Amino acid sequence: MRRAFGLLSIIIFFIFTSVSIFINKNWWNILSYTFSKLGKPALALSSWIFSVGVIIGGIFMSIHGFLVISHSENKLKIVGGSYVIISGIFMILSGVFSDGTKSHDFIALSTFLFFYTGNLLYGLGSYDKKIRNCFITIFIAAIVGLLLPIWPSLGILEVYGLSLVVIECILIIYEKD
Repeated sequence: MRRAFGLLSIIIFFIFTSVSIFINKNWWNILSYTFSKLGKPALALSSWIFSVGVIIGGIFMSIHGFLVISHSENKLKIVGGSYVIISGIFMILSGVFSDGTKSHDFIALSTFLFFYTGNLLYGLGSYDKKIRNCFITIFIAAIVGLLLPIWPSLGILEVYGLSLVVIECILIIYEKD
């Protein structure tokens, strides 16, 4: 169960986001907006739903990072878990500082960057060569994906980024001790 907190964080995010999308289905679509627009009080109906989901998801992501640290057998995994905790904190902050505030974009981007960096370090510390190679590949895919001008919208780029997060969370669940 301890390994599932990262995935649980994303599931919570998706549940609250899905409710927000349903409530705001008259205007919100992935090709025009980022998920954060669902938490913008001046734009979204019941924007608090999205923000609460991001905050709770961030709490679970931080717990995931603490659990990674508490069960890590080397320094790289401990540092990786620390970055995941920071990612969770930034996730919480992106729920507190909703879209439209000065710091939101920086906070939202930092959430992803800290998560990917943390998982790269975690993967580099893994004794399981397959896990290590997967985490390195995902980190490269995240950076390349961020730099490629192929995305029809930032919302689609977010889906891509979240998909990589889900894959990493699943890999941690199935990593051999």
